[in-house]
Amino acid sequence: MNQKFDLKSFLDQAESFFTNCFYQAALRIQREGQNVQLANPIPTEGEDIITIADVCKLLKISRPTVNDWMKTNKLPYKRIGRRVYFIRQDVLAALQSFNRRAK
Repeated sequence: MNQKFDLKSFLDQAESFFTNCFYQAALRIQREGQNVQLANPIPTEGEDIITIADVCKLLKISRPTVNDWMKTNKLPYKRIGRRVYFIRQDVLAALQSFNRRAK
């Protein structure tokens, strides 16, 4: 019962195990949906990302109004984790859309 713990061997086995798990998951994802698109894609480089506070300042509206517009899909937003972000160009386009509907 006097077995010596070999850390290097353990780490090698753990690395192999997790690599295999990741590989299997990647294969399953590839098989199940070749053309899967993210419902809420992450903004690309070059897009000006702003916060709820920035939207409030930009549009001169209150935070509850921003929340209402988000709930009714009047204002497009991105959720990354628990945080909410907006793309400035999308916010301005939504504002233009509001102005066209109001006329």
